[in-house]
Amino acid sequence: TFSKIYGLAGLRVGYGVGSPETIQGIAKIRRAFDVNTQAQVAALASLDDAAELERRRRLTAEGRELLVRTLREHGLEPAGPAVANFLFAEVGDDALPLFEALLRQGAIVRPLAAFGAPGALRITVGTPEENTFFANALAAVRAPTT
Repeated sequence: TFSKIYGLAGLRVGYGVGSPETIQGIAKIRRAFDVNTQAQVAALASLDDAAELERRRRLTAEGRELLVRTLREHGLEPAGPAVANFLFAEVGDDALPLFEALLRQGAIVRPLAAFGAPGALRITVGTPEENTFFANALAAVRAPTT
């Protein structure tokens, strides 16, 4: 999708790469005219802005590093390598209490029990301000361990 790296989340635009057979199958079930003209123009323009793409890539990497560091300061660990625009964080046997505590602080994360991981949260890498907000919210509900 173009949501994060291209900064076009509200336009609901993306693209797919696949074999001709896969693309033909998708074409059979997709809605006609499902991406409006403005979204298409914005998506095409974003592909030509290499400097903005690199800036967003750098900001995402910096934000991811801050979130990983923040989790570790509070005795939590991302599951697997942190390489995307979100973290899968192991937080104990039941993530719901931490989810609710963060929500009361105004920090929105996603509990992953419905996906078979009751002790995990999905934490999105946001803007620098959002990442700092999350770090402060976590500090408010969980004591540092380092």
